[in-house]
Amino acid sequence: RVGDTEADILSEQQARINGDGALTTSLNALTTRVGDTEADILSEQQARADGDSALTTSLNALTTRVGDTEADILSEQQARINGDGALTTSLNALTTRVGDTEADILSEQQARTDGDTALATDFSGLNATFEAQEDTFSLDFGSENFQSPGPTKSAEALVLQERSAAASANLAISRDVYSLTARVGDAEGAITAESEARADDIGAVTSSINSLSSRVGDAEATITTYGQSIDGLRARAGVRINANGRVTGWEANDDGDEGNFIVTSDNFEIEPSNPTGPRTQFKDGSWRIYSGSIMTVWGTGFGSSGQFLEWTGPASSDLSNCTENTAIKYVKVDGSAYFGGTLSAGVLKNAATSTSIASNASISIGPFASQGDPINVVTSYSIISTNTATYPATSQGSTNWENAVTAWGATATGSYERTVNASKSISCNVVIKVSRNGVANWATLNITSGSETISGRGPLTSEGISGNLTYRRTIGGTITSTDNVGGTTTREFTAVIETRTGAVNGTIQSQTLSLVATEE
Repeated sequence: RVGDTEADILSEQQARINGDGALTTSLNALTTRVGDTEADILSEQQARADGDSALTTSLNALTTRVGDTEADILSEQQARINGDGALTTSLNALTTRVGDTEADILSEQQARTDGDTALATDFSGLNATFEAQEDTFSLDFGSENFQSPGPTKSAEALVLQERSAAASANLAISRDVYSLTARVGDAEGAITAESEARADDIGAVTSSINSLSSRVGDAEATITTYGQSIDGLRARAGVRINANGRVTGWEANDDGDEGNFIVTSDNFEIEPSNPTGPRTQFKDGSWRIYSGSIMTVWGTGFGSSGQFLEWTGPASSDLSNCTENTAIKYVKVDGSAYFGGTLSAGVLKNAATSTSIASNASISIGPFASQGDPINVVTSYSIISTNTATYPATSQGSTNWENAVTAWGATATGSYERTVNASKSISCNVVIKVSRNGVANWATLNITSGSETISGRGPLTSEGISGNLTYRRTIGGTITSTDNVGGTTTREFTAVIETRTGAVNGTIQSQTLSLVATEE
């Protein structure tokens, strides 16, 4: 030693034997130190044997330290055997530390066998922690000044994995548990995955559970997925989402004789991949079938005043447009019903449909003969248009997206990923003129309202993903007019679009104009 500089070497060996057994040990240590700077190497080995067992251990440690900065490496191995079984273990640890900032890597393995069982385990862990005091703040009282420490800020990240396999004469089990945790202050995110396979004399079971959770203060949300298979005869699987006590999810069970599928949700929707053309949709508690310009809806209290159980009429995405005046048929919640169409059996029927998207599209039926009975003429019209706008993944793009949603009259949801999905009624002025045998203005279909939806996702600036908004406008209506002139003179009816102000927003996806004439 010279002043605060020091160097040490220690070496010790031992061998001992007696009537019961033998023991050998070896210890070696090296140390250097200059002030608060230190480096150490430690090595220890041991071997022991007696009439019943044998044991070997090895320990190695390396340490360096400068002030509050430290780095360590630890390695320990052991092998043991006796009349009942054998055991081997291995432990390795690496640590670095600067003040309150620390990083660790830990690895431990074990293998054990005896006359009845065999067990192998593997555990590994990664840990990184950071803790620091934020800036101080001062308090002045007259001529005195006090410096008060700010709050302590901490962050931690963990990765843990544990695997094990065990087997005996009538049981085998394998498990794998993996978890990721990140924590800063009172904000925490975690991912856990656990799998297990088990078999015994009675049967076999496999199970898997995966969980994602996030917590900030008292607010917490979790997503759990699970699956289980039992004896090849029973199985269950599900997804459970819990956000502050509100549970959403599904579960499927099958016991070999009966299966069930249970969905827990405040709102449940089935959306077709193609939002146009013939399709089936479940939304807002109602089934909807679309075909051309006509749709049929079944639900629990829908319509302009929640009055319908079943309704058929002009296609519309807004069920508030379902009214008595526009219906071909309906059944109300009070049990009353109406049928405004005509039966095809035993009747004369002529029909035609135009799919032209022109603003003055027209359609004609006839000339056709008449038996002199009243002729019901149904005029139907529908138009669907869409308009999509994109917004760049910039701060200004996000602002413009939010402003567009607000200007439309909707409210976006979500904190990180902003989305919107809303609908509203809009005003329009669509006029369809129907002529009979060349005489104009025989009947007029006036449509003054429709519906429009807005949907899309805001820009994700941190990921460079642009945002979008899609506006979908749907206008539709129908009118039934009766020709009571009688006689057998041939008839011809023509419908033409005279005005469609406010009916189009963007690109027209479809437009149908149809005439159906029936005579009983």
